[in-house]
Amino acid sequence: MLELKVLPNCKESPNYVIMVLDDVSAKMISEFCTTFDLMEAGNIYQLEKLHINRKRYPMSDVIYLVHPSKANIERIVEDFKDSDLYDYDHYGSVHLCFLTQVKD
Repeated sequence: MLELKVLPNCKESPNYVIMVLDDVSAKMISEFCTTFDLMEAGNIYQLEKLHINRKRYPMSDVIYLVHPSKANIERIVEDFKDSDLYDYDHYGSVHLCFLTQVKD
């Protein structure tokens, strides 16, 4: 069974977590488990694509599982760019999980 070790660190919403995937991580995950497997094993209640506009969930933890490309990191930063326009952030606690080592 799949084990998500980041879940014990989820503070805002430990019982339900949003996972944001890029195309690389979505393909990789689909090769060894289903969406249902993820949801059953790790309290993931929603999977979202990185490169689309997503609804704000300020009371939910989010796990970004992405390939560490410049474009992906810039897109993550964009999620929090307009924080001065809102009384709340895009997500609650943010957890970044990269598929490979992040280059300088």
